[in-house]
Amino acid sequence: MAMVKILLLARLTPQSGNLTTAQRIKGHLAETGHTCELQNSEFFETSEGFRHYIVENEFCCVIGIHLWRAGKFLLDCPVPFSMIFGGTDLNEHVQDSKKLHVMTQVVEKAKNLVAFSQTMASKAEEIWPNVKPKLIVQPQAVFTCPSENFTEIDMICKMKECATANESLHLKNILRGALIIFLLVAGLRPVKDPMFLFKIFSDWHKQDSRVFLVVVGPEIDLEFSKMVKETAKKYPGVIVMPALSQPALHAGIKHCITAVVNTSVSEGMAACILEAMDLDTVVLARKIPGNECLIKHDENGLLFQTPEEFLSLAKQVAYNEKYRERLTLGGKEYISNNHSLRLENETYKSVVRTLMN
Repeated sequence: MAMVKILLLARLTPQSGNLTTAQRIKGHLAETGHTCELQNSEFFETSEGFRHYIVENEFCCVIGIHLWRAGKFLLDCPVPFSMIFGGTDLNEHVQDSKKLHVMTQVVEKAKNLVAFSQTMASKAEEIWPNVKPKLIVQPQAVFTCPSENFTEIDMICKMKECATANESLHLKNILRGALIIFLLVAGLRPVKDPMFLFKIFSDWHKQDSRVFLVVVGPEIDLEFSKMVKETAKKYPGVIVMPALSQPALHAGIKHCITAVVNTSVSEGMAACILEAMDLDTVVLARKIPGNECLIKHDENGLLFQTPEEFLSLAKQVAYNEKYRERLTLGGKEYISNNHSLRLENETYKSVVRTLMN
């Protein structure tokens, strides 16, 4: 097959899971000699403007991530395209009849549809019964790159910058290695529900001042982000930090924290869960379909439904080193067996071959 020019269209918020996924796919396609460019779906206002961009830049095909955010610009796309389900497109946006109408047209016109899990593929089949021949199930692969220069001291300094005066003083006086940090990695928007555990964590912090919930991620919904940061100030032991670079975040997960937390009400396949497992760190995640397809409870991670259930599990993780070790071993084995870079590479090269045939 001749080398082609491919556009990869997605919402490319800095330090987001979407950006990580898009960059990894771009790398797979570039390996084969294709020219692959990333473009933020928020760059466009209309499908006409997108069509002009495709023609002007002589793209041969398009791969879009998210049926609504990227797909709405592809209805008049002049070149073949395939779509990758995002998660909220299948779980949230389908409930809006106008969005569903647009996404249905996108599904009909797409050459292939990639789902990160069988759960997502089954959901798509429920909504669009004729879609099965186009479906490809390809779990996200994992690539982690922890910085050698980001240490526990750096993590504490970042926390102090965002903490209240009392918390900063406490962090200054605490011994290295004594903190019990649960890290919630999320772009701040309602679907991530970052405030779900604020109260239960603050109550625990009052009992054990070493315990902190640290929320880290970009401000995607600005009004919501403002509310999250203001609310956190009312709960001692809860700190909201700006996004870290990926190498710093990965180093923080591997060396500085006790566990990664996911509180989302909807997920496709959370990159931070996969990365935490790969980095030998325990994951506690809300029991929703997108997380259940990754985590087998008490084997490679933990699932919870209520703050009280979370607290019971989190205390076992915090205070029982052997329990943590067993869960991290389970997570690492799961990643090795199910989230191969090689298979992901082959899948997306195949997607491009289909687009150009």
